Amino acid sequence: MVTDLFKLEIFIPRSHFETLREALSSSGAGHLGNYDSCLSWSAVSGCWRPLKGSSPYNGIEGVLCEAEEYKVEVCCSAEKLRDTVSAIRSVHPYEEPVINIIALTALKERIDRNQYYEVRVEADFAAAHYLENYHGKCENLHGHNYRVLAHARGDALSEGGMLLDFGVLKKALREVCESLDHRNLNDLAVFAGNPSAERIAAHIFRELKQRLPEAPLSAVDVYETPGSRARYGVSEKG
Repeated sequence: MVTDLFKLEIFIPRSHFETLREALSSSGAGHLGNYDSCLSWSAVSGCWRPLKGSSPYNGIEGVLCEAEEYKVEVCCSAEKLRDTVSAIRSVHPYEEPVINIIALTALKERIDRNQYYEVRVEADFAAAHYLENYHGKCENLHGHNYRVLAHARGDALSEGGMLLDFGVLKKALREVCESLDHRNLNDLAVFAGNPSAERIAAHIFRELKQRLPEAPLSAVDVYETPGSRARYGVSEKG
């Protein structure tokens, strides 16, 4: 994911802190939600050695120098980053100012994890099966009118404003369901002799991913009856 939030760390003489703070505010850095001018600063010690050809604000060529500085930390959006760096350089007294730019991709992903789009399509098929080693009536050959739901989930939309075209996902789901329709599912090696609802859901999910490898498929539900559902999906990872 491309980040849209950065943290900037700037090291500057204390004498120039207020000028820097005004420049950051004017450039749009430090704007978080309904607040602006958000930043922090702390006192630090710095050292440097000006080399031949340098024009140091503080120090002597060839001599290791030390001084007290402020470390200023501020957040900045991607669209404001270029202007903010230019604003910092325009008020910074150092010939080579230290400006650390840190992408906050991981933070943004954590913030966005519970914000997503989801689409769902539905298809059905009728098939027979029996379950080996079940020790109940489902050991006998019987049939179901299976109802199948395919879910896709993501946090980004296409230029057309869609997460995934309903028609594309529905076509793929219908193709997979048609391959199972009016079959004895025990005859299909993929189910290893036990075509449970869980295994059927997993099979349909994998078949959909083969047909639509770029689709953000998140889960497949298989209903044997209106009140009995099995789901196969991908887990969210933190």
